[in-house]
Parts: sequence; C-alpha cells; structure tokens
Amino acid sequence: MSLILIILCGCIIFALVRSSEGCKKCCGSCTRPKIPSCPDLPNPSQANALYFPKEGTKMCTAVSKSQCKGKFYTNKNECESCCKSFFK
Repeated sequence: MSLILIILCGCIIFALVRSSEGCKKCCGSCTRPKIPSCPDLPNPSQANALYFPKEGTKMCTAVSKSQCKGKFYTNKNECESCCKSFFK
C-alpha cells in the first residue's frame, strides 16, 4: 500500500512541477480580437506591433500593441509558424 502511495504522490508532484514551468514555444493566441478594438497598423514597427493570422491569407498581419491587450505574438515569423492551423 505504501509503494502505491509513494508512486501516486510522485506523479502528483511531477504534474505540479511540470505545469509550473513557463511556456517555451507557441504561447501566444492565434485568435484576433474584434477589429474596431484592435485595428491594423498601416506601417508596423517591430516595437509597436502584435501579429495575428489574417483571414483568407496564409500570412500574419500587424496590429497595434497599445490597443490590443493580451498574450499575442510579437514576431511575424513565430505567428506564421505557430498558427498554421488557422491558414487552412
């Protein structure tokens, strides 16, 4: 009985430690907030842009970092590689 309890406690501790680790890749959201509250940037700058998949295309578009709050992609290449399922 004690061996099963030790294994069970080990599994629980492993799960807790594993879930507390930070995200390493593809941690942003691929869904874009509604356009009125999150407009496109006409001239995106690297410091002031977030990227989302653009509907109907196979590329990501830049939006305003100051107006779109949340955990989104700050790099166009990372957006395009992590949001491949949205390009179908």
